[in-house]
Amino acid sequence: MKNKNDMKGAIIATFVVALIMAVMMITYTMHKQPSIKGSKNVIIRVIVPDEDKKFEYEVYTDAEYLGDALRETNFIKGENSQYGFFVTEVKGIAADSSKNQYWMLTKKGEYVNTGVDQTPVYDGDEFEFTLATY
Repeated sequence: MKNKNDMKGAIIATFVVALIMAVMMITYTMHKQPSIKGSKNVIIRVIVPDEDKKFEYEVYTDAEYLGDALRETNFIKGENSQYGFFVTEVKGIAADSSKNQYWMLTKKGEYVNTGVDQTPVYDGDEFEFTLATY
């Protein structure tokens, strides 16, 4: 008889714990904060001189470095090398290595001496990716 009462108590306790967890999950879901844009607003310009094309995009991010900000939005694609991340594609436009093309990174028109993974991002920054030839 004692085992039956112990079993009932365990079942009731399990049910109460499950009910409390369900109420907590529902409460959390109803009151969770909506996602917000990143705290930094960065302007990215994409320039394709041979086709006389220029595009401008706004990127909102909390990332510390440009590479992270652009990869999290699928803005760039590339490959890791011994020298860092090598950008091969920007917004769906691929550099053609058979034509000696590459993506040149500048900040407000000035050449950036670091790769995207070492370039810090600050609110209000403006960068350009220009499809260039070497």
